[in-house]
Amino acid sequence: MKRLLIAVIVGGLAWSGWWFYAANQHKAALEAWFEARRADGWAAEYQSLQVRGFPNRLDATFTELVLANPDSGTVWRAPLFQILMLSYKPEHAILVWPHSQTLTLSGTDWTMDSESMRASVILEGDAAQSLSRANFEAEVLNLTSDQGAAAMAALNIALADTGPELYRITASATGYAPGGPLPADLPLPDSLSALRADLTLALNAPLGLTTLEAGPPRPTHLDLRLAEAIWGGLELKLAGAADVTASGHLDGQMTVRAVNWREMMHLSSISGTLPQGVAGMLEQALDLASNLSGNKNTLDLTLDFKRGRTWLGMIPLGSAPRLR
Repeated sequence: MKRLLIAVIVGGLAWSGWWFYAANQHKAALEAWFEARRADGWAAEYQSLQVRGFPNRLDATFTELVLANPDSGTVWRAPLFQILMLSYKPEHAILVWPHSQTLTLSGTDWTMDSESMRASVILEGDAAQSLSRANFEAEVLNLTSDQGAAAMAALNIALADTGPELYRITASATGYAPGGPLPADLPLPDSLSALRADLTLALNAPLGLTTLEAGPPRPTHLDLRLAEAIWGGLELKLAGAADVTASGHLDGQMTVRAVNWREMMHLSSISGTLPQGVAGMLEQALDLASNLSGNKNTLDLTLDFKRGRTWLGMIPLGSAPRLR
């Protein structure tokens, strides 16, 4: 009995010593990451960093966090951010965001309020450096800025490594409600009944800790199985495949199905998404295409992306979509 008690005490002391060593190493690695970002010219600051969770966890908590990338102009500010993991399973982390935070994109400050926002991230490979899969979820998410607003009951995004530099991404938003008033002559429900996408993206390098530190990998090919939005009687579906050029423009084809497309054009025009002149010319071209298909309310067409432009047959529609 005495020997057993001694063994338990020695084992407890050894585990305690190992945990405090692991916690200090984890904190030092996080501090070194911020130092490296500052050396790269970033603004990378926090008020405090604590690692807790004895005896089985390594939970890091940042307060008053600011990360700013000078190259992209992206700035993220959060009063609290947590990285949670088991001490014996460091390749699996849970990321927890605060209820309110701000994200600056292209000079616009977006406030993001949510009931909950978290992600599960699983790494693999040498020293757990490569991203195997990730799942992000947000509940009751509200986005506001001086450029507009949007809200959704839930947002879910899943990413999985499916091959060398290949990643399948699925995303869905439940109860998505665009901001701004709706036109009186176009009765629509407050929110979309469907908003989802399923695609595979090829990159020029694998996603991982080291590649993200050096800069995000560049997309090289997009395979869109389906992107779908349904809002009342309006339905929009896209599918297709395209390479991504060095400039980031798509080069390939997409099939488009648009139900009640004239109402979509009306929405785009009054929201300012399409300038009046462009909307008028585009509507004439689409009207011709719908008449040829035999259904004036539904469009089934193929868009070509080439040389940085979008084409409907021989008709240019503007710049091709750009992924970066």
